[in-house]
Amino acid sequence: MSPPGGKSLQGESAQCTAHRETYEEIGLDLVPGRLLHVFDTGFHLYHCEIHAESGQIKPAVLEARRAIWLPVTDVDDVEWRFPGQGAALRTILNTPYQQLEQE
Repeated sequence: MSPPGGKSLQGESAQCTAHRETYEEIGLDLVPGRLLHVFDTGFHLYHCEIHAESGQIKPAVLEARRAIWLPVTDVDDVEWRFPGQGAALRTILNTPYQQLEQE
C-alpha cells in the first residue's frame, strides 16, 4: 500500500505533483498545504484539504486498483510499499498539527 504519488512533470512543483497524482490515481481533488515530511525515496507528504466539490474516491476509472480511507489506528496493520513508510506515517499522523507547524 502507498499514498498516491508519482514523478513530477518538467517544471512542476511538488505540491502540483501531489494534486495531479492524487486526482489521477484516486479521483480526489485535494488542495495540498504544508509539507509534512520528505521520505528517503524523495516522496513529499503534504497536509491536504479535500476540495468542497471533490466527490468520492473513484479508483476504478483511474490508475489505482483500489483505494480506501485508512484510520490512523490501522496504519500498522497494512504492508507498505517502502520499508519504514508505515512507521513514518504513524509518527507524522500521531504528531499534533501545531507541533508539526513548529518544526
